[in-house]
Amino acid sequence: MTPNSLFAAPSRVKIKSTALVFTLLVIFTLILTACGGGNSTTSSTGTKAVLKVAAQSYDFAQSGFNPFNTHTNAGVQGLVYETLYFVNVNDGSFTPMLATDYKWNSDNTQVTFTMRQNVKWNDGKPFSADDVAFTFNMMKQFPAADSLGVWSFLKDVTAPDANTVVMTFQKAYPPVLVNIAGHVYIIPKHVFASVGDPTKFLTDHPVGTGPFTLTRYQPDLAVYDKNPNYWQVGRVKVDEIRFPEYKDNSTLQLALPRVMSIGLATSQQRSSRTSLRKIQHTTTSSWMPSTSTQYV
Repeated sequence: MTPNSLFAAPSRVKIKSTALVFTLLVIFTLILTACGGGNSTTSSTGTKAVLKVAAQSYDFAQSGFNPFNTHTNAGVQGLVYETLYFVNVNDGSFTPMLATDYKWNSDNTQVTFTMRQNVKWNDGKPFSADDVAFTFNMMKQFPAADSLGVWSFLKDVTAPDANTVVMTFQKAYPPVLVNIAGHVYIIPKHVFASVGDPTKFLTDHPVGTGPFTLTRYQPDLAVYDKNPNYWQVGRVKVDEIRFPEYKDNSTLQLALPRVMSIGLATSQQRSSRTSLRKIQHTTTSSWMPSTSTQYV
């Protein structure tokens, strides 16, 4: 069973739309690198690359900076918390994230993941397979957290050692790997073990393994700064990501710089606009995703 064959499965496997923001942030990181030239990344001259992603007001109604909160704040999924793999919905490819490998048994009823080593949570504590097993078993204990319905397929999840996670299924159904590996965000056991129902847990100090950390939060703005201890920090080309709140598209358009725009097609043939400009020693990009924006 290859990753590409997973997408030939029935529509029972759901693709979680919240991964959209992370996918497009990656795209705009590339835009910053391409358009900003030598000034798009931090250098000895003090240049700072900043990405602005406009958010709607409901994204800041409460500090739900955990991936299982029913009102997850903008940006936290992918920027702070990561999945085992990044799944490309266009070609079905799997890119290793917190896991570096997976193998099915002979009858596809069990999959074994190998965890990435030397990964740390942004509070300095080490990441391990135990965090992964905890995340999935927490979803079983609190069904409201299992919005993807992975436990309708899973039978058991264990961590036999610090680097290995074994998942056993009720029956063979390999396509569910898309959700399990690509859309379940892993949370730290040392933080969530004492909070009870994760869907009700509010925090403005999220602890994740991702490339950014939340450094500022207020009702109309969330700011994420580059995590200096990220496991692949050298590949992160943006120093800061800001999510300012705009009440509607018209308000945002008034705030956008009029230097250069890049249209993004959406399912309703509406366009979102990206503008780039240099403000003093800062390279800034602003983007307003419409509610109908799809994966690109």
